[in-house]
Amino acid sequence: MQMQMRFTVVVWPGMGMDDPVQDLETFTKFMASRFPWLEHPVNVLGSLNNDLIFSIDNRDVPRFAIPRLEYGMRWLSDVLESEPDTYNTKDLMHLVSSVSSVSSVVSVVSVSV
Repeated sequence: MQMQMRFTVVVWPGMGMDDPVQDLETFTKFMASRFPWLEHPVNVLGSLNNDLIFSIDNRDVPRFAIPRLEYGMRWLSDVLESEPDTYNTKDLMHLVSSVSSVSSVVSVVSVSV
């Protein structure tokens, strides 16, 4: 039986990608230097409203939860709960579905439309 990965989606306000190739390289270096103990890949989903949207493996969440706050990173579920009109639902679901297309299940939130 194949185990499915589960991911948590993270929002980094104000850090949207203007140049996806260059910004992805910068983001990858940043994550490796600030969070070297992450054991699983971080997946950049894209950006919405100038916010960077990425996912981390749930197995890394306990060690990532507190350090992320220093950089203003928020769980997508918290953003949607406190500011439900922040993102266009269709655009957001398109980004989030890209994680599940890698044969994984996204543990984001229940988005009521």
